[in-house]
Amino acid sequence: GMPYHAVRGYIGRLIAQVVSGIESDARKRKVTLAMRLEPELKAVDGDRDRITQVLENLVTNALKFTPEGGTIEVGAHGVDGRSRVEVTVSDTGIGIPEEERAKIFDKFYQTDATATRKFGGIGLGLAIVKSILDAHQANITVDGREGGGTVFRFSLPAVEASTETGDFHGLVPHADGT
Repeated sequence: GMPYHAVRGYIGRLIAQVVSGIESDARKRKVTLAMRLEPELKAVDGDRDRITQVLENLVTNALKFTPEGGTIEVGAHGVDGRSRVEVTVSDTGIGIPEEERAKIFDKFYQTDATATRKFGGIGLGLAIVKSILDAHQANITVDGREGGGTVFRFSLPAVEASTETGDFHGLVPHADGT
């Protein structure tokens, strides 16, 4: 498999980096990019560069399928008695039919032709996400979102006895104050 270097990293920091990197694209498309990070998140065990790639691919994918005026939210919170940190990427986009959700991580998957033409295909992004998370023994699930859209979620093991300091209370304002 791919080389895997465990890095104790603060997932909140990675999420903030990825979100700020994609923010101008989102703004051009008139899509709101938001973060919802639980305060005092524990560090996680994972390959920092690979997990960054997972986040970038999930957010970029969500952006492709979220029309103007939509919202993408990247969240992280403790689960399983805080022994793991769950990351969620949710969007208010066109959604993925239930019968297709198992197939979207397949290398050759394309969603139905009309959506693909309109938004550009999903391509390899999600297949890469799946292979990276497989290397981390981390499961990824995809569900419909209440009110339309999609939620992707995966979790990574928390590292004991360390918390991420930083004042993340619910939604973080955009750099430009919006």
